[in-house]
Amino acid sequence: MLKYLFKLNNDYCLYILFGGLGNQLFQYNHSKYLEEKFKTKFYYLDISKIYKVDKLYGSNVYHGVNLSELFEFEINYLNTETMIRKPFNLFIVSFALRIFLYIYNKFGIKLSGSLFYDSDVNYELLEEKIKSEKLLIFHGYWQQSFSEYPAKNYFKYFKFVKSLKIPNQLKKYYESDNIALHVRRGDFTKTKKGKKILGSISFEYYFNAIKLLREKVGNLQVIIFTDDREWVKENLRDRIPNCILFNKKFSNYKNDFYFMTKSSHIVLSNSTFSWWAALLLRVNNPNSIIILPKFFNNKLIEDYRIPFEENIYIVNNKTN
Repeated sequence: MLKYLFKLNNDYCLYILFGGLGNQLFQYNHSKYLEEKFKTKFYYLDISKIYKVDKLYGSNVYHGVNLSELFEFEINYLNTETMIRKPFNLFIVSFALRIFLYIYNKFGIKLSGSLFYDSDVNYELLEEKIKSEKLLIFHGYWQQSFSEYPAKNYFKYFKFVKSLKIPNQLKKYYESDNIALHVRRGDFTKTKKGKKILGSISFEYYFNAIKLLREKVGNLQVIIFTDDREWVKENLRDRIPNCILFNKKFSNYKNDFYFMTKSSHIVLSNSTFSWWAALLLRVNNPNSIIILPKFFNNKLIEDYRIPFEENIYIVNNKTN
């Protein structure tokens, strides 16, 4: 049924982008590997906007992400006006894909043979499938991909768009070494699923992480990036010496991510957003120190290991 919804050439596959920036970077990075390994081409369908429907369930968290606004990526986005068959539209297709993924994750039932999920992909059989099938659809987070293929071959070429620059008002914070600290709360604390599966990190983790880092690099200024400024003001800002909140005027997902990668060292939350920021920071600065929480989205941090060996430290964290 899914094949019928799209008007695509036989030599293309379809890659689904969804979730926030961190998730979409995992997805894009994995698609580059598939393109090179299997000599295939991709269309990309961004269904992240379908998550606006979560407001019906009481969630006000929404990630309006566009990878092309951050990176010089070649993303062949699907033209939903001409390449989805009428009377179907982006909302219907996106919602169907989300339901299919839920059923697969919940019951292990795959409702379409053209779908490949990250938990069942077999790379040995995939090449034959790509050659024989008219359309394959890749849908998943692909966060385990760093243990399955040489991901470093692809992310090291990520380049920010030229319009992203450090404005004059903020250059003084980057004239000397500093520490980026990321506090992710949002849907981790405001939705039932977020509280159960992801959890929030206590302020003790951030204190201990900064203490460890400053023992190694000195009393560098800490710049906090967050989606919950009030929580930071109440719990962190006044308790960490030489610390500031990133300027609210410039704070959005693009600038927060970009400026985190331009810092000297970084303290992560249990978020793929800061995971990727730390990864790209290390690519540009081999001497950077990275601090991670022991548990990451309710899994041991080893499942999300940043593929570098030195100057990476794990600090225990309590979830609320």
